[in-house]
Parts: sequence; structure tokens; C-alpha cells
Amino acid sequence: MTFRFLLQIVVLLLVQSCTDSVKEENIINPGFTQYITGFTSGIISKNSRIHIKLAEKSKKFTQPNEEVDDDLFDFSPNVDGEAYWLDDRTIEFRPEESLKSGTDYEVEFDLDDVAKVPKELETFVFKVRTITQSFHLETEGITPYNPKDLIWNRFSGRISTADYLDQEEVEKLLLISIDGKKLKATWVHNSVGTLHEFVVDSVERKEVAQIVLLEYSGKEFDIATEGSEEMEIPSLSDFKLMSTKLSQEPEQQVVLHFSDPIKDDQQLKGLIRFNDFDNLRFVVANNVVTIYPQSRLHGVHTLLVEESLLNTMSRK
Repeated sequence: MTFRFLLQIVVLLLVQSCTDSVKEENIINPGFTQYITGFTSGIISKNSRIHIKLAEKSKKFTQPNEEVDDDLFDFSPNVDGEAYWLDDRTIEFRPEESLKSGTDYEVEFDLDDVAKVPKELETFVFKVRTITQSFHLETEGITPYNPKDLIWNRFSGRISTADYLDQEEVEKLLLISIDGKKLKATWVHNSVGTLHEFVVDSVERKEVAQIVLLEYSGKEFDIATEGSEEMEIPSLSDFKLMSTKLSQEPEQQVVLHFSDPIKDDQQLKGLIRFNDFDNLRFVVANNVVTIYPQSRLHGVHTLLVEESLLNTMSRK
């Protein structure tokens, strides 16, 4: 089957803020700056510990990692935990359990228990807010194990969470199936619990196209994100472009994911091109072609994939 794709690729420099704005609702008495030089503030992870940095060494200090005898911290809503000395000026509160996501906490610190201060500065009050948990699903499409045999494939994807999420909870977010039959995924989780990659092995490609259904929901864990996506497993006789992805960093690139592996001894220049720009570098990996413009593009450009492009079996 021959094909020709006319794709509109919008190539723009995007600026995205990764930090939520925090409205400071309480005004801190500037007098505290004589006694406190730093403290935990703003938006924090639910696994965060709370720190206070004193301006001077405290006479109450015992030794590093020693539990503080006094009950220095009070939280609203309540948080159970203990405070420890990190050094002679730094105190760390360690919650017994993770904080609740998407929650504002008011913290009262009894400064007068560790330093001699005026009466109006005995209690230092500040606020923190935990990240509102959410997640995003991405899929990479199918990849054959053997470039010369398209029947058996794997596909991969990832779930990115806004904050730490336990591995077992993440794996319950997603249900993958074909024609009602559940598919098993193998997972790899990063150390901070925010990137969760999965692979589904032994996916059979047939003469008739199939649809993989990916259903996701965070309802069980009080996460508002939910929905579903469909991913096509194309017919064995159908050679086509499955998806495109544009990335700006670390360098500008367009990733084309095809149904079949691309023949590696063909000259791609002219077969894959922009209508108004042809100074391109290509990297082929199985059924994925990554295009690197040799100079950064801006605006709207049309990407053309010619019908004479061949797969590894020299089929168009």
C-alpha cells in the first residue's frame, strides 16, 4: 500500500512555567530575621521534611540527628512526627506519614524553646502547600523485535506524576487491553517516584488491524485524572506513519513513528522533507525516524513523507 502524508508541524519556542504561584496569606514579622535565616516554604512534595535554620547556634543543641526533647512544631491540619537536630542551627521535622496532597498547612514553631527572643517573637508561624497530585500518560507505539519479522511486537509508554506516588498505586492507575483481554505491563520506576515507564511484550500483529485500549483513573487514590486512549496495532500489510512528536530541547527534533522498520540503506533526503527546508539530519532506529533540522525552525512548516519510502522488506 502506498502512502503520502501531509502534516502541519507547528514549530514554536514554548515557555512553560513549572512552578505554581503561591499566595502568601500570612505576613511574617520582619523581627524574625534576627533569629531565623531560613525555613521551608512554598509548594512542597508530600514526602518533604520541614526545616528551620536559626541565625545563631542554639544552646539546646545536643548532637546531629538527635531527637529534640521539646515539642517544637504544631501543624494545622495535624501532622504527627518528630523533630531532630541536623546541626547546632538547623532543626528538621520528620512526619510519620506522607503529607496529604493538595493541602495547605499552617506551621507554628516554638522559637522561644531554642532561642532567647522577645515575647512577640516566641512563636514563628509560616505556611506550606503540598503539590496537587495528577498524572499524564504517554505511549510510544509498537516496535517489532525482529526488523524482518513484523508479527511479534512490543510497545512502551510512561506515566508522569506531579509528585511522588507509590509504585503499587501507579500500577493500579492503568488498565491495558485488546478486545477485552487484559495485557500485562512490566514497570520501571525512578528513584523519586515521579516517572513510571512500562513495556507490554509479545503483542501479535495480525492481518486485521487491532485497537489497544488504555484506560486510566486515579479515583481510587483521590486523584482527579481519568480517561482513556486508543492505540492502533496496524495490519501486517499496512505500512504507514503512526505518529509524530515535536521536541524543542535539548535540540529541535521531529520524531516519526512508523508501523514498520525503515530500510536502512536508502537515502532519506527527499523522501522525508519539509516543503520549504531540506537541510536535515536523519537518525533511523528500527521503525522510528528522528529528524534534526540543521538550523532552528520557527513558524508553521509542512512535512512531506513520500510514497516511495521503503520498509525493511522493500515494500512501500
